[in-house]
Amino acid sequence: MVKVYSGELSINSVNDIYNLFSKLGLPIDDISGVVVISSRKGFLKKYEVKYNVKIYMVGSNTFVFGVLKDEGSLEAFAKLYVKGNEWYFECNNKEYNDLCTSILNSIKKGIKLYGLKTPEKSNAAIGHQSFKISKAFESFLDGFAEVTAASVTIKYPVIERKVVRLGELGDVLNIIEYLNTRYSSGKYVILMLGEEWMFSVAVDLDKKEFTPSLVIWSSNTRLLGEEALAAFKQLNIDENIRFSIYSLQE
Repeated sequence: MVKVYSGELSINSVNDIYNLFSKLGLPIDDISGVVVISSRKGFLKKYEVKYNVKIYMVGSNTFVFGVLKDEGSLEAFAKLYVKGNEWYFECNNKEYNDLCTSILNSIKKGIKLYGLKTPEKSNAAIGHQSFKISKAFESFLDGFAEVTAASVTIKYPVIERKVVRLGELGDVLNIIEYLNTRYSSGKYVILMLGEEWMFSVAVDLDKKEFTPSLVIWSSNTRLLGEEALAAFKQLNIDENIRFSIYSLQE
């Protein structure tokens, strides 16, 4: 058992763990739900082994790591859990000591580099005052709507993603202010993907401007700007959606 961190972390779901690994550049298969983690084995002559690791939750505060075997079975070998205000990582299978070390190092590195401390709640009024709609990204978003969310990750790195109920996100300006609180500068695309629609917002945090876009595939509807914002408010807030943030930094 190794103490990973003391204090509150914004790790509340399996998707938060996958998001951490994604930020570190580890390959993630969204279809099978596994992350590919490499580790080095051997005493005199080192060689690299790649593992397909699946993560799931037990209870409300324990994340279990399992190796996906060739025959399709899942072998649990480690867990990450919180007690009070302390986060611990525990390797339960000596066969995977090398893999446990790789995962532990990745978690520690992710916390250090990307600041997974639970952010303070932002003042939504700030967002309403400082950010304004712009047409700057209209041509970009028009093309963005033609590709799937999976294809986007090839060109633009995803820095955050989770599955969440739409109503939990608040309005668009609240979401933008959340982005501003976490990253403070740069250009990003916020993408929300429902069953029949895709809402995306390109944001320039330095210029304090954003361009919203909504595509509804069932009716072949494409909206930009104020029209997209108005239509977004009419979407079902009880729908579970995929929420992702992509970096547009060069």
